[in-house]
Amino acid sequence: MNPNATPPRVIIRHCDEYRYERIRTILREGLQELGLKPKGRTLVKPNLVAAGEMFPYAHTRAEFVEGMILALQDVGEDSMSELAVGERCGITIPTRYVFKHSGVDAVLAKHPSVKRYCFEEEPQVEIRYTHEKRLRDYVFVPQPVAKADFFVNTPKFKAHPWTMVTFSMKNYIGIQDDRHRLIDHDHRLNEKVADLQYVIQPQFIAIDGIIAGEGRMLTPKPFTLNLIVMGNNQVAFDTVCSAIIGVDARDVDHIRFAHERGFGPIDLSKIEITGDVTLEDARKRARGFEVGLVRVEKYFEGTRINLRRVRGAHRREARREGRLHRRLRPVGGQDRRQRQAGEDREPLPGPLDQGPVRRRGRRHLREAEERDAEGARRAQGSGRAPAGLPGECRGAAAHARIARRDQEPVPRPRGGDALQ
Repeated sequence: MNPNATPPRVIIRHCDEYRYERIRTILREGLQELGLKPKGRTLVKPNLVAAGEMFPYAHTRAEFVEGMILALQDVGEDSMSELAVGERCGITIPTRYVFKHSGVDAVLAKHPSVKRYCFEEEPQVEIRYTHEKRLRDYVFVPQPVAKADFFVNTPKFKAHPWTMVTFSMKNYIGIQDDRHRLIDHDHRLNEKVADLQYVIQPQFIAIDGIIAGEGRMLTPKPFTLNLIVMGNNQVAFDTVCSAIIGVDARDVDHIRFAHERGFGPIDLSKIEITGDVTLEDARKRARGFEVGLVRVEKYFEGTRINLRRVRGAHRREARREGRLHRRLRPVGGQDRRQRQAGEDREPLPGPLDQGPVRRRGRRHLREAEERDAEGARRAQGSGRAPAGLPGECRGAAAHARIARRDQEPVPRPRGGDALQ
């Protein structure tokens, strides 16, 4: 999709409750005002980075997702061949867990015709990058994203510690394969987000800003905005959302990068803004919103903490620890070499023969032999074979162990014991 095919428009609407019918009405009206009708394979991508008791404000609310599903069905029921919700949550956590604990699974249970895609469980498609200033030459994305005919982005209105904000464009972190999730997820994260814009562009964007998340990304503080913002261009959309919280989009690297690559305008005068809430009114609601990128000097401004003194003490402590580690390194190496020299490396037969055997394995085998010998002695006295082996085998094994034991030299008595 060409992001500049239609004039960029952003709609700001008031919504003060998580009631899916109210959200459904607002989103349906937004689709109609933008002249959009879902078609073919329609995919909804919420922000479900984490969910559960510890993350109540980290994700797009389930009521918002349900309102979006119903609005899409209201407008394009006859033109959609498939309607699905897909996401990849924070890496190392199964997306199934987050779908369940965010409440989205319960929503999908009410709408059985809507599919659920856990992106890490889907086939991955290679997308080649050919643009200049790219970080990588390719990226893998889930097949439902690559095949989507109508892509709907439903992010959460939040701050972020590295990218300052996470609105529409930053929500694309969840469309990549796990092999690329952590690559460049560092000081180059803004460039990575800009690169992901080449994968797919959404036809419709709607952000959950009813209760926003300020200060942090996974555990944000709740900030009541009572807003739903909708749009048809990601750069224009994120520019307006940034303006709402008093941030110039040019200061947000990934928005600026995408603008420089032609994905949309960054100038508010080139964006048509409509809705029942003006931009100035929205700015008043967001007054005091904390972004996620705060310099440490600003954080301690006005306190009695002397950062220069704190940093100096930290550096001195680091130097002391470094000297201690350098002093202990030869000692640790010597101990390690001594341990390695004293280990018996001969392989043992049977199930324990799995390469070099440590002392623990030999002790385990020795204790097992002693238990077998004790069982053999008891069986010899009672005339029964020890459990675990056929009678002849157990008897032969027991006699062999007893014979070996009898051949061991008997320790000589010492001192006064020799006279008795």
